[in-house]
Amino acid sequence: MRDRYFFRVFLTIIVLALLSCTGESNQSKDLKMKVAIFQIPPYQSIVSSEPSPNTKEGVEGGIRGTMTGGNVTGSFPDGIVLFETDIFPDNEDLFSVIKEKVKFPNLTRILPIGNIYFLVDTEKLDATVINEEVEMYPSRRKHLMKEFSLQFMPVAVEGEEAVIHVIFSVQKDENNPDKKKLLDQTFGVPSFRTLLVGFPTNDEGGRGTVYWLAFTIEN
Repeated sequence: MRDRYFFRVFLTIIVLALLSCTGESNQSKDLKMKVAIFQIPPYQSIVSSEPSPNTKEGVEGGIRGTMTGGNVTGSFPDGIVLFETDIFPDNEDLFSVIKEKVKFPNLTRILPIGNIYFLVDTEKLDATVINEEVEMYPSRRKHLMKEFSLQFMPVAVEGEEAVIHVIFSVQKDENNPDKKKLLDQTFGVPSFRTLLVGFPTNDEGGRGTVYWLAFTIEN
């Protein structure tokens, strides 16, 4: 499936290049693209509470908690997962789609990292960041925050469809400022759909943290 997708991207680039050479391309406006960034930490758990049985006659047993959890990203492929889905105005709907790709969807919490908005010049084929929203984690999740970099390079644009090259890197750990490149690929982003791209860090004794990028053309 992934091979067919990249073959389609390759054909799109060739067609757009031919249109550009023959002067038939109608690139007349800029495109605004949103890239939403999420992460799935590998080890997660939930605690459920239920009444304890009575210890003796006439004495209530109180409440006991049960913890359930595990490595929720352990079954993620050693590579890239990508697919298209509907455009959802709410992250929770998007999370439901992503959770279908993990091992324990009922246990999995997806954490938003931020949103980056690019303005793509369809004639010069360059992109400018026009807004960046970074999520601030509460203190109990500070250890999950790592500095990241996202390089976004348009390859071809025709109408409201774009082929882009993306490089995504994250800080190796809190004591090492160097970044580890996790993604370096070219994708086609359709209009009126969201392209989801997931990929693992391949650390922490397994697949590690899984990052997801959601690409949406907003105009």
